[in-house]
Amino acid sequence: MPFKLFTPTCRRRTFLLSATVGLAALHAFPVAATPDIEAIVPTGTSSERCDVHKDWTLNYIANVLYLDVVALARVKLVRGLSNFDICTMPESRLQRAVAKAAEPKPDHPGEAASFRERQRWGGDGKVDPMGLSKAIAAREAMMATHSSASQDTSKALVAAQDAGVNSAAWTSIGPGNIGGRIRTLATVPGSPLTLFAGSVGGGIWKTTDGGASWNPVTSFGATLSVSSIVINPLDSSVMYAATGEGFYNSDGIRGAGIYKTVNGGSSWFQLTAASPSASTDWYYVNRLTIHPTNPLILLAATHAGIHRTSNGGTSWIKVSSVRVLDVKFDPSDPTRAVAGRSDGNIERSTDTGATFSTMLVPATATDPASLAWGRVEIAWARSTGRLYASVHTKGTNTQDGRIYSSADAGATWTARGTPFHLAGQGWYANAIWVDPSNENLLLIGGLDNHRSSDGGLTFSKVSMWYCAPLHAHADNHAIVAASDFNNSTARTVYWGNDGGVYKAASVDFLQSQTDANTCNAAGWTTLNNGLSVTQFYSVGASSANGGAVYGGTQDNGSLKWSCTGTDWTTVAGGDGGASAVDPADANYLYGEYVFLRLHRSTNGTQADPTAFFIYNGIADATNSEANFIAPFTLDPNNSSRLYGGGKQLWVSNNVKAATPVWAIARAQAENRNINATTNPYYTYISAVAVVPGNADIMYVGHNDGRVFKTINATAATSTWTELTCAGSVYPVYFRQV
Repeated sequence: MPFKLFTPTCRRRTFLLSATVGLAALHAFPVAATPDIEAIVPTGTSSERCDVHKDWTLNYIANVLYLDVVALARVKLVRGLSNFDICTMPESRLQRAVAKAAEPKPDHPGEAASFRERQRWGGDGKVDPMGLSKAIAAREAMMATHSSASQDTSKALVAAQDAGVNSAAWTSIGPGNIGGRIRTLATVPGSPLTLFAGSVGGGIWKTTDGGASWNPVTSFGATLSVSSIVINPLDSSVMYAATGEGFYNSDGIRGAGIYKTVNGGSSWFQLTAASPSASTDWYYVNRLTIHPTNPLILLAATHAGIHRTSNGGTSWIKVSSVRVLDVKFDPSDPTRAVAGRSDGNIERSTDTGATFSTMLVPATATDPASLAWGRVEIAWARSTGRLYASVHTKGTNTQDGRIYSSADAGATWTARGTPFHLAGQGWYANAIWVDPSNENLLLIGGLDNHRSSDGGLTFSKVSMWYCAPLHAHADNHAIVAASDFNNSTARTVYWGNDGGVYKAASVDFLQSQTDANTCNAAGWTTLNNGLSVTQFYSVGASSANGGAVYGGTQDNGSLKWSCTGTDWTTVAGGDGGASAVDPADANYLYGEYVFLRLHRSTNGTQADPTAFFIYNGIADATNSEANFIAPFTLDPNNSSRLYGGGKQLWVSNNVKAATPVWAIARAQAENRNINATTNPYYTYISAVAVVPGNADIMYVGHNDGRVFKTINATAATSTWTELTCAGSVYPVYFRQV
């Protein structure tokens, strides 16, 4: 999600900020030299940004926006914009485009992944793949032991006491209006208003009123990362849920195999034969498909191949050993099944999924031979059996997003249109749907959504990401029709994307978007009505001024809750990280973009654009020499003092000032990691804490596991001592102090 909008009067300063924030990320993606083929200004064009008497070349526009050419080329690539778009689109939307291009999906590949990994490290610096399952089992065992302690005097135990974490003591506060990444949607046969949504961090949610309200499905164990849901077409009380998000995104969460319910989702159990304890294949199950007439047969597309069951999941056979991201039975002839791979190929079966053979979705004469083919998503036309594929082109080529069709179940293919709908991130967001009653009506989703009425030869854009929530949110992952969908009066279709769930009451009435400057009421409805699946990195709170809760989220910004209802207010966009609220004045909200790029609101709501970012003077933030989500903390003894951890420890003693002054409170630690002695990453600060009641006592933790303490933090030159434990094995990994 992009940054919070700024006013047009601050254009030049704003773009300097945006460029500062984004260039480190932009330069991480090499962009081939782009010829200025769009330099001619159409007659009658007006623009407050670009001079209509000049050629709108890439170099000229980059100079106007205070971006370098590489950065601007990346904006065009990731956001799918032309030179004309950049010069004429509204100021606020252009700023969002620049911000979002600085952070393509996933946000800073590798950085988010390593940060997420560290959050799950044990004391040995490794992730226990069954850690949550073991913790749940241990908790249940402890509860059983405590409950029997009064009867068994041999157990010298204290009776269990309420730790304050029982479900009856907690109330959800949302966000109920923001949403979050939805990877899968499933509609219930015979119940058109009932819909299940699978989120990547919040589990499964259910609506029985068409999205007017949502309720979470009972927790089903070791993971909340749901990638696919399928329903038995003959008995809707039987459902299967696949877990693990294996679409290359760095913030994807490892799963725990496949779960099953036989009572419509009231309770779930893990399929033993489809769990990580049976095979590591089951860590990431990207897609499930169920046979339309024999629902005991299912196929599972995993990061390590295709698995098949013929007994409802009791046992599975591996029938292909290549990475697949999508798999579907032909609804008109289920002896045929096709799976989309990650390299431009498909896996094809003509024996109900018992065996598969590899087929290439071919490049045509119009496709440059240099294109590297990536993720393939497929969709069957129920009415005729025609097969369509949406293919991602990897690399920096701007021509990302091509459509192919096959009349023989994938044996041969014909190139259709080139909508270029995937905007360089088709490996992450790629969806395709065919009208079950009309093989020529297609919907494709990527960054935005497009529609074709001629079998994929031509497409029109029907949503623009920067118009959300008036239009669908960016990055679309799932498209499904309501269960009563037909070719006349019932034409409702649902979308799952990074902003939650959206609906078109009629797929035919979605308006084509031809003007990048206008957000038409295009026929979209957001359904995030209590769908609380936002992924938070952190939360801060204060009881002052009536109270406030402030949190940083993955791709949905820094959000504020004002202690009533479940709706939250967006204060800043992008990725939100650590968060803090002034304990004495809740109007002061502190958050961050990635790499310690601190921002502040002084009015408790929308950030003041003239004082939004406050990291000027923090070299580590400017140079991206900090953790992806870097730690910072307000001194609990002095709310004018804030510490931030990057490669060094930084402090401001006047953080409420219009322009806070920053100084180094502790220099970079010596790198003693034996595995990477030259990599400064291991010295980055991972945790910062100040002792309440004594501002001189502080603790700082590092990525390599070392913890340091000072007892004179407020002195002009503080002294620090490394804390060690007798008999400890170096390194021991600390995540928070």
